[in-house]
Amino acid sequence: MKKKISQEHFRLFFFLMFLFYMAILIKIVLLRNVSLASLPEHFSAGYQDFRSLNLVPFQTFRTFASMMSSGNFLWAVSNIAGNALIFLPYGYLLSLLWKKKHAVPVILLSAAAISLVFEILQYRFYLGSADIDDVILNIIGAFLGVVCFRIISRIFSQRPSGIYKVSILLALFAFLGASAVGYFEFGNRLGLASYQEETVGGEKVPDRQPDYNGYFISGNHKKITVQNSVDDTYAQQTDFAIGKDTVIYFLKLSYGRLNPNHVTKTYKLCSASQLSSIKKHSMATIWYSKTSSGTADVIVLSDLDEDQSEGNISFGSDDPHMLTGYVSKTGDGQCTINKIDSYELKDGGSVSTSTKLYIPMKYKDDIPVTIRNVYGNGSSYKDQKGSIRDLKKDSFVTIEGTYKDQIFYGKKIIIQIFH
Repeated sequence: MKKKISQEHFRLFFFLMFLFYMAILIKIVLLRNVSLASLPEHFSAGYQDFRSLNLVPFQTFRTFASMMSSGNFLWAVSNIAGNALIFLPYGYLLSLLWKKKHAVPVILLSAAAISLVFEILQYRFYLGSADIDDVILNIIGAFLGVVCFRIISRIFSQRPSGIYKVSILLALFAFLGASAVGYFEFGNRLGLASYQEETVGGEKVPDRQPDYNGYFISGNHKKITVQNSVDDTYAQQTDFAIGKDTVIYFLKLSYGRLNPNHVTKTYKLCSASQLSSIKKHSMATIWYSKTSSGTADVIVLSDLDEDQSEGNISFGSDDPHMLTGYVSKTGDGQCTINKIDSYELKDGGSVSTSTKLYIPMKYKDDIPVTIRNVYGNGSSYKDQKGSIRDLKKDSFVTIEGTYKDQIFYGKKIIIQIFH
């Protein structure tokens, strides 16, 4: 005779599920960027790292609203929704386990308390950025969980066991959905999916580092003109001769639909006559002989982004009076900046690439300096006053000034520190 599964069995199952969920929640919120091996270091006496604290309610909402208006709508919405939805299972599971008359306010208060503890621990032990808006979003998420449970419980009010069965299905779908997001977005980073690369063609591409990396400007059957920056304001152009033995490829990258970590690199042979149809600012990789550096042996051209063909990328600097890059050398009243190229993508995001373009900069000792602490991949930042003494080698800077005779004269410096 089969033993009937009782409500107590269901409740035990969901209690264990709640404990499993809390373990995942702690990992995502507190230990997202901290490994278990390095955790004791954070609790040791004297440990310090940069930390931030926002006690102004709805500051994050205003920041994301400005990002939405600037074109980063999906990215901003996903960040706000993510902070709320992560606490949705908390409200749902506790509503399922604790069917008391005054359960709702207690559940919301406990969600607020746990979220507040998380923020305090993040700030106290340098585990992340503490933000009152995270607490607000977490409470909203827990409330949504309570609402979801109330809707389902009304549908199955006559069959209590139906609530548990539907909850199991919802938990299964949520787990599969979260696993899919983790696989597609973070699979390679988390070790869930290894990066795989398949190459089609390109037999003549040398098995060594290229001799030149840059951007295509123009070309014909005699020569190809390239430059070392996507930004025409600062770029330096170079010509390479095309000989009868020069091999030219156009590289196309394609990603697997079911496995985004599987990349196929397809090299298509091109003739010199086809260079006139190549889009300006396409990426150019060149190999040449040491004995004849002026003549290219192999040229590989490729689009900056797969959406480039639709004309959705804006190249170059919107303001020629701004310079962004890393400080490579410093001195009295001058330094050298290793320029960073940036361009906008179709989805409102941006891509930054390093260059081999080193631009000398001169400045006065009393130049205004701002220290900008950037959080959440650029989602928010906090400024504080700095001085020229904060300008050190390898600092990431954005400089306002004028560019004349291949020298940038700085008038204002922003030193960006990413956390």
